[in-house]
Parts: sequence; C-alpha cells; structure tokens
Amino acid sequence: MRKHKKLYDRMGMALLSLPSTKSDRANNKRRNVGNLDATSSAHVISVTGIRPEEPILFCGRYNKAIPVIRQLIKQSERPFVFVGTKRDLNENSCLCLFETQWEYETPLESLPEGNGKIVLESGAETNLALKNFISNWDSHFILMCLGNGLQIDQELLNLLNGVGHYMLISENLQRGIKCFDGVKMSASELLKSMDYIIISSIGTAGKELLKVLPEFEYEKITNSMDFSYHHDAPHEHKGKHHRNGGGLSLNQSKTRESRCIFTEEDLREMQDSNKMLIYNTQYSHAWIAKVTA
Repeated sequence: MRKHKKLYDRMGMALLSLPSTKSDRANNKRRNVGNLDATSSAHVISVTGIRPEEPILFCGRYNKAIPVIRQLIKQSERPFVFVGTKRDLNENSCLCLFETQWEYETPLESLPEGNGKIVLESGAETNLALKNFISNWDSHFILMCLGNGLQIDQELLNLLNGVGHYMLISENLQRGIKCFDGVKMSASELLKSMDYIIISSIGTAGKELLKVLPEFEYEKITNSMDFSYHHDAPHEHKGKHHRNGGGLSLNQSKTRESRCIFTEEDLREMQDSNKMLIYNTQYSHAWIAKVTA
C-alpha cells in the first residue's frame, strides 16, 4: 500500500518530554564542557590555553603528569628546577626522566644556570630556607612536588605567586597542605589560587574541587500519571443504574537548579577511563581529554 507524504510538519512543543538523563543534550550543552577525546599533550595545552608563565596545579600520579610537564618545559623560556623530597625525586622516580645539569639537597639562595633538581630533607629548617630563597628563583620554571614530605601553606603560596611561573604536582592534595598555627588552608583555597587546574585523580579532595568548578542551570523534567475512578450507589428515583467513571491525567513539571558541571561520580568515571579534567580558571571553562603522549 502506498503511503502518502505528509503535507505539513508537526510544529510546536511535544506534549510530553522524556525525563532528563546524563545524555540529555540540552543539559550537556548548558554544561559547556569541551571533549578532546584521545589527543596529545601539545594539543591539550594549545586548546586549553595553559601557559607555563602562570600558576598550574596537577593532581594525580606522577607518570600521568609526564607528557604535560614535558610539553610545558618545551614551551617555557626558562630552564626548569624540580623541588621535592627523596620520595619524589629518587633514581627510580619517573620524574628523573628529565635530564638535569645539577642537583642539591638544600634550598639555594640563587639557582645555577641550566636544569636541575633540589632534593630536600623534610623539616622546619628546610621549610624556612625554602621560604627565604624561593623569591630569588625567578630565573627558572619551578616544578614543586607536594605530599611526600613537602607541604605548602599560605605564606609559601604567596611567595610562589610572587614568582608566577610554577607548577605544583601532587599525588595526594590533602596531604600536601600544611597546618600552620592550628589553621590549615583548605584544598579549595589552594585550587582557587591557580590559573590552570589539571586533574588525573583527585582522591579525598574531590568535594573541594567541586567548590571551585563553575555551575550551570540544570533542567529537570518530571512526568507523572494519575488515574481516578469512582463508583456511585444506585439512585433511588432514577432506577438501579450506577454512575461509574474514570479518568487518566498526564502531568509534567520542569524545574531548573544550579549544579556543578561535574559530580564526584563523574570524577571517578574519568579516573577509571584514564581521562583528565583540565580547567582554565581565567575563562571558567573545562575540558575532558585522554592524553596519549
């Protein structure tokens, strides 16, 4: 049987819409999160606008940071210096893949020419020396490892911001923040002070990260169905007939609420899928990428 082509297209809004889900296109568009899929670190840095001249924080396993660090070193106009403890910079560490010309075990008043690393012993004297001299390290791109004996507080953060071109690298962000005079800087405060945030895995600081990321207007659609039925007794003057009846009503409500662009579950799924979250705080824009090299 031949089907006739419709003369008119259906117009207007559908009577009912399906409830919103994670794959809801409208909500995903409002989230405005870029998806770079599998790509190189060079492409990620180019698209997201990361610059080694401004504060950067990487959170995750050191081996995941290697491609990003390598690309940032190439782009930087300065030699680099790794700063960390023996646990960070021992001969078996992947961070030692980068060729260096010098190595010291105590903070220096000024840094020699070329690439190097400073392998620190944990302690109050080391922290004091680091704070006394780090303002003089403007000649180098500072790569500081946190959480394995070296911690940061508000004073050290202010000094680093005075230098500007540095990158904090941490496998455990909460462990890398120091309590000073009974007051501990929160992980969200540290994250907010960064220009760029790169997350491979965030661990227990996931909730703190969500405080920093932007929000969007999430539209929630709820459909409901009501069925009513009545059964009356016979009328004494109008015979023995019953007046029975029933009805079906379909309802839909739409509400909007502010939500973070990610949830803790999203962060876990990204980690399980070997993906990174990159957030440019200057533009309040986020991307997801699987960095291949």
